[in-house]
Amino acid sequence: MKPHRSTRLCILLLVLSPLAVAQNSEDPSGNDPNEGHISDGTYTSRFFGFTYKIPQGLLPHSTEFQQHVNDPSHPPTKTYVLFLAATPVRPYKNVAISAQSAANFKDGAAYLEKVESSSRKLGLTVLDSAKQKALAGTTFFRQDYYSPQGTFFQTHACILSKGYVLDFVISANDRADVEKLFDSLNALQFGKPFDNVR
Repeated sequence: MKPHRSTRLCILLLVLSPLAVAQNSEDPSGNDPNEGHISDGTYTSRFFGFTYKIPQGLLPHSTEFQQHVNDPSHPPTKTYVLFLAATPVRPYKNVAISAQSAANFKDGAAYLEKVESSSRKLGLTVLDSAKQKALAGTTFFRQDYYSPQGTFFQTHACILSKGYVLDFVISANDRADVEKLFDSLNALQFGKPFDNVR
């Protein structure tokens, strides 16, 4: 049976960040990391101060739902799903952007260590170690995964900003499609310089 559209999106988010519980509520400090909008094919995050041109063929989806904790032995972590866009038909491809508290991470590499550990528990294969990658004039950390069960590839590219880890997650059935979508991150534009530390 073909999965319902919302079910597919939940699966995408489950893979997006195995560490997280998605909660689209306002930050207790009064600042809302979800403060952003889509206009003319571009996503703008007012809170983090960046724009991202949505790749051709990907359609934005609502992020107004929650996911459950994957590992009950760890406390839930609040994650904001800022943006999600996917192809409407197979082969599915998607780009998601999330923000998670960086309180426990000194940099993007430390965050990806936790993602790697959780991803292995979900049956994903880690294709390589986290590496620094220059994007949009700043340094991200990138790590690649493969899911034999679902036969898809996934890449995380992350950076620390405003006390959060910004995680750009790309998934596709074909690794070449992941690389094409990863190239779209070169079109990121930040309003202010990002520091790679909190």
